Formats: sequence, structure tokens, C-alpha cells
Amino acid sequence: GIKLQVAKEGKEYEVKQMRDMAAARRRWESMVRNGKVKVLTPREAGYVIQLSDKPLLDVRPSNERSKAWVRGSTWIPIFDVDNGFDLAALPRKATEFVMGGWWSGIPTLSFNPDFVSRVEEKFARDAELIVACQKGLR
Repeated sequence: GIKLQVAKEGKEYEVKQMRDMAAARRRWESMVRNGKVKVLTPREAGYVIQLSDKPLLDVRPSNERSKAWVRGSTWIPIFDVDNGFDLAALPRKATEFVMGGWWSGIPTLSFNPDFVSRVEEKFARDAELIVACQKGLR
């Protein structure tokens, strides 16, 4: 029935998400190893912003940005709060709700399909950016 189908699709989404996260982690670790990305503490990032002309790109979702923001930063979220409702998203939303959204109060986030094009519109491809997110995982 419909319950079994939703559970199956939710499980498939969860497995795909875990594989995607593992691949993203490998890419990230490779970029750090090769010096393409440098991890900065908030204090170090503050110094770099003050002492250089490197722009700050804030990639946090709107619910995090509304808590605090940096004047002069550019905000382009990678993921944002998903308030929409459609049948295609139902299994994913059900999985996220069961996996902790119901007790943590964390809203469902969806990938911003315009993220890359908006960043490319705003910055040159070879621009050095300071990218800020809440915990350094994005």
C-alpha cells in the first residue's frame, strides 16, 4: 500500500543521501589536502575580511541567517527552508521528520538549484571567497 511505498522511497532517499554525503566528504578532504580550501576559525576569517578585499559568501539557510548576519556579506543559501508541499517530496519530508525534525524543530531544507548560477553571476570563477556557514559542514 501507500505506507509501504512511502517507507521504501524514504529508505532509498536515506541511502542515496548517505552516499552523496560520503562522496562530498571525500571531495572536501581532497580540496583541503591540496590547499584549494583553507579552514578558518571565525576569528581568523574576521581578520582576513578586515585585512584583505576577499568577499564573504554566506551560504546558510534563511532560518540561520535571520539569527545573525555580517554587514557587507553576500547571502546565497546552498539549502533553504522548504515550505512547499508536493507528492514527490512527501517521502523525503517524512524521512526527515522521523529522523529528528519532529523533536529538534529543525525545518526541512531543500537544495537551492540556483546556487551555482547565482554565485557565478556575483563572483569571478577564480575569485577567492570566504564562505561562512553555521558549523563549517557546508
